[in-house]
Amino acid sequence: VSTQSTWGSLTDLIPFWSHTAVADEHAIPTAIGNSAFKQFVQPLIMFVKWSGCNCGNPAHAGSPCDLCIEDWSDLRSTPAYFARKFTKSHPTVITALKNALFPDMQWASDGHYF
Repeated sequence: VSTQSTWGSLTDLIPFWSHTAVADEHAIPTAIGNSAFKQFVQPLIMFVKWSGCNCGNPAHAGSPCDLCIEDWSDLRSTPAYFARKFTKSHPTVITALKNALFPDMQWASDGHYF
């Protein structure tokens, strides 16, 4: 696959993304994550699992895995500053993250602190 043809196909996605409700910061990483360029992307800033889902639900085509408590050791050891994708269906990993980042805060059941 040549660089020109791959970038051409990514460029062709712009009209598609302009008619979706998806934020633009998801459009380019998703397009690159599903292209031949995926092998060149270094996840130094964001921890994202595109395969090997631990939560019993496989990633949808073109979407990252949901993160759950089984991913906690990977989250703790990554040098990344950000992580994706947390969902309400796996609250224990969100609670673990809050407690690790803010150990002195007390969290209400709705996720707010008091």
